[in-house]
Amino acid sequence: IVKTLTVEAHSSTSAPIISKVEITGATKVEDVYYTKIKEMEITIEFLENVEILSPKLFHAGVPITPQYGGGLNNKFIFKFSSLVNGEYIFRFNAKDENNNYIDITDARHAVDLPINIVVDDSILTVGIEPGEGVELNETPVDLKLTFNKKTILTSVLVYTIGYLNESE
Repeated sequence: IVKTLTVEAHSSTSAPIISKVEITGATKVEDVYYTKIKEMEITIEFLENVEILSPKLFHAGVPITPQYGGGLNNKFIFKFSSLVNGEYIFRFNAKDENNNYIDITDARHAVDLPINIVVDDSILTVGIEPGEGVELNETPVDLKLTFNKKTILTSVLVYTIGYLNESE
């Protein structure tokens, strides 16, 4: 038999939470941000004021330190310039005014940490089979699209040209 139960709750013990992440010109697909902008900005907002610690963008294992305003704030803009096409990982830590550090495993964040980014300004090419000018006299027709890089396909329009039979 439990006669007494004491529950203690301490204020100011929760870790900082990321509320919003934006990357210049980026589209997020499966926890990866894709952008073609090489003068990139990463904007990160928190639910409270924090201090950012050791922000670095890694490319091929080499760290790149961003330009940003330090101090306690709830919004930070990290600026990078002269990036090349490739895969990047943005890592940082943050602590609040009570020295609580960010918990990268916390599901309440608006993004998974670390932040994965792909910079790619190359031209998208697509191969189509059957190719242009091929006459088809049967339905259905299998259509194969081949892209030179990861692509989000939102729609496909197929135009048909019909010929009237003069005997009709």
